[in-house]
Amino acid sequence: MRGSKMNWLAVATLAALATGLSCTGNALDDSDSADVILEVLQLDNPPVEVQCTLATDGQCSVSGSVCTTNADCQAGVEVCIRNQLCQLEVADWDASIAAKPKNSLAISPYNDLILQNVTISYAWIDTVQFTPVRTVGLGNVVIPAESTGQVAFAPISLDDLTPALGGHTANLTLTFNAITVAGDRVSQTVGRQLHVESSN
Repeated sequence: MRGSKMNWLAVATLAALATGLSCTGNALDDSDSADVILEVLQLDNPPVEVQCTLATDGQCSVSGSVCTTNADCQAGVEVCIRNQLCQLEVADWDASIAAKPKNSLAISPYNDLILQNVTISYAWIDTVQFTPVRTVGLGNVVIPAESTGQVAFAPISLDDLTPALGGHTANLTLTFNAITVAGDRVSQTVGRQLHVESSN
């Protein structure tokens, strides 16, 4: 899903502002849970960039005739106006995740982690705009016990990026979900901020 794209006539650039990771699960002293914990070691959050180009054809400012350059219009009277076409590119966020042992039983293969998905909720802090909770698959990437692995995912759906979100910021809550080979479910929740730059 890397490099997802959509065309917009209005420019909206999404920037990701990093905040600290926050752990909300995987208590190490919980003897009833899995023998390994899922820990997000690093979460890179590059911004979404907008690439803009001028349309090949335009219209003369006075006559409205189709033009490519000013030479196609009445010299000194009108100019060739070409619309700017913008392409929105959502770069994936990369996460480094560890399967950390809690005790001597945390060995492969039974305590290897199978990464299932990440559930993302959005709380816009400066607008009444609403974005539904999304669950993004992580491809069942396997992380052996006592090892680390990498996954990539889109932080927001292109369907959810509307011009109304320009210039606004959301607090994101991301819960990474996995299951061990033995069948125990583990997860960790972290936080990030997502900023949508204004096209004005």
